[in-house]
Amino acid sequence: MPNAPLLTSDSPGQNGGEMQQGNPIYPNTLTPERIVNLKIIFLIFSVGFIACSGRQATTTTSTQPKSAFSFYYDALAEVEAGQFENALANLDSAIVRRPGVANFYQVKGWVFTQLGQADSAIAAYQKCLSYKSHYPEVWISLGKLYMEVKDYENAALYLRKAVQEIPDSTHLQLLLGESYFQTGKYHLAIDFLNAYKKSTHSPVMDYWKWLGMTEYGMGKYDSAIKNLEYYVSVRKDDPVALKYLGLAKFADKKYDEAISYLNQAGEYLPDDTEIYLYRARYFVNVNKPAIAREQLMVGLQHDSTNAELLLQLGVMAYEDEQYETSKEYLHKLIRYHPQFWKAYRYLGFLEERDQHPVQAYQYYKLYLDHSYENDPEVSQRMEKILQENNMDAP
Repeated sequence: MPNAPLLTSDSPGQNGGEMQQGNPIYPNTLTPERIVNLKIIFLIFSVGFIACSGRQATTTTSTQPKSAFSFYYDALAEVEAGQFENALANLDSAIVRRPGVANFYQVKGWVFTQLGQADSAIAAYQKCLSYKSHYPEVWISLGKLYMEVKDYENAALYLRKAVQEIPDSTHLQLLLGESYFQTGKYHLAIDFLNAYKKSTHSPVMDYWKWLGMTEYGMGKYDSAIKNLEYYVSVRKDDPVALKYLGLAKFADKKYDEAISYLNQAGEYLPDDTEIYLYRARYFVNVNKPAIAREQLMVGLQHDSTNAELLLQLGVMAYEDEQYETSKEYLHKLIRYHPQFWKAYRYLGFLEERDQHPVQAYQYYKLYLDHSYENDPEVSQRMEKILQENNMDAP
């Protein structure tokens, strides 16, 4: 079996940061040395078990049924030889005979990981934890696997457990920064990214990416642009970083620079609807509504129920006095996304225009009840409806 790298306190992150030297902590892979250690541990255990429970048995080895640990040793030998399918078969045989041994499932999870079967690996590691709940090595493995399958909530859960056990692991701090960014918990993301920066003299390049993207999420556009520009000066073909740099430039009203980065990202991410949305907004800003609609329609071809695309089309139709078309887009939006509250603002406008004040008022109230920002225009419209129709506020 080829030697795989040990997980170190400052190993690279998921997206290919540079390898640095560090002290090994909870190896993430099975090396030949670890396989030998596992064999010794289970040999001692199995000998003790036989001594305590089988003194009266005097049959010869040739007539005894094969034990769970024999299958386990065979599995380790198959792992060492790179015969992973055979290893799984032997591990299953071991588990049938002794289902409560946590390490059987830990090795099984590792084998599934090598085979690229993330869901099966997760199931095996979870079963391992049901027999041995305090298992930092397995927490790390689960955290990485959940990152791989984009289940970032569970990834953050297990990585957080691991970093509490290994607080000086810069590798885990960086992974936690990434996982919290992916869940939209930007303040937690920035905390772990800052902890990572304080713990290392030479941050890997991925640090600047996740820092810049997190700062964008927090509305810190100047620093987001600075850090993402530095990152893409080195990693010129990272489409996600290019996209977020474009979004940050757009938020900072640097529209021409924004569209340049968004177009570069779009070459790598042809299915990304957010890129089409911001291209459309760019063309609206430069008074080219026809091209803006084209971009939105292309986006809908990739995601026909995308809320932001439908809202943009509905708003543009309303502003162009194409009221029935606006209704079609907005009603489709709330049919698929009934809690997309911004849509109710424009639905209220449309109902008020059609002289349906009660329905308009209800839409306005839904919108304002779920909006964090004050909207003076909608508030004034609601007051006017109450006064002109002798209605009492609900």
